[in-house]
Amino acid sequence: PLAAGPSPMDRLVERFERKYLPRCSYVTAASPGIAEAYSARYGIPLPTTILNVFPLVERPRELRAIPPDGPLRLYWFSQTIGLGRGLEDVIQAMGQLKGCKIELHVRGRWAPGHELLLFELAASSGVRSQQIIAYSPGAPDQMVRLAAECDVGLALEQPVSQNRQICLTNKIFTYLLAGNAVIATATRGQQLIMETIGDAGLSYEPGDINALAHGLRLWYENRNILQQARQESWDWGTRRFNWDLEKKKFVQTVEGVLNSR
Repeated sequence: PLAAGPSPMDRLVERFERKYLPRCSYVTAASPGIAEAYSARYGIPLPTTILNVFPLVERPRELRAIPPDGPLRLYWFSQTIGLGRGLEDVIQAMGQLKGCKIELHVRGRWAPGHELLLFELAASSGVRSQQIIAYSPGAPDQMVRLAAECDVGLALEQPVSQNRQICLTNKIFTYLLAGNAVIATATRGQQLIMETIGDAGLSYEPGDINALAHGLRLWYENRNILQQARQESWDWGTRRFNWDLEKKKFVQTVEGVLNSR
C-alpha cells in the first residue's frame, strides 16, 4: 500500500525477485505498466506483456440487443464484494440520477459486515435497495456470458498501491468480450486501454462522482449511443482482446526461448 510503505513480505518478495528474475529464460507481465516496473526495478529486459484475456468460445454467439425503455444495468464482479473497491462512487452517482431506472448488479462473496455498510450508503444516497442485486460467484468459464446479461461493465480499480495504479485486471477484458460498454477509473494501467477502445467506454478520476453520473446519464437517456458503445466493445473483443490471438504471442515467446537453447 502506498500509505504504509513496503511490508516485511514485500521486502522478502523483492529479495527473491532480485535474485532470480535476472536468471529467468523469459519473463512475462500482465500489463505494459507492470512490465516496465519490473524492468526498471531489476534491470532485466522488458518482459513480454501477455494480457489477461479469454477465449472467444466463452462469449455469447451474438451481441444482446437492449430494450429502449428498460433499466440501465451496471455490472461488477470480484472474489469479494465490499467497500473500498469503487462501488461507493457508483452508488453515489446513481443517487444523483433520481428518476433514472439504473440497477447495480454485483457478483462475488460479501466481505464480513460490508453488505450492511453498502446498503446503508445506498439509503443515505437515495438509492433504493431494489436497485442493487447481488449474486454468488460464477464458474470461471461463465464469467463472460454472465457479464453479457448487463449493459455496462465497471472496472473500478483504486490507486491505493503501485500495482493497482499500473495493473490491468480481467474485468475490462471480460466486458469487451461480453459486449459491455466499459466504465473504468483513470488509473495509469487502465487509461491506456480506455484510450485504445475509444467510444466503447469512458473513464473518470476515482471519486469524481459528477463525471461518473454525467456518463451514466448520457447512456441512460440515449440508448443509441449506448448500443454503439457496446458494439464497439464487442468488436474490440473480436479483433484484438481475446486469448485466441493473445496466445500466439505467448507461444512465440516460449518458442523463441526453446529455439535459442
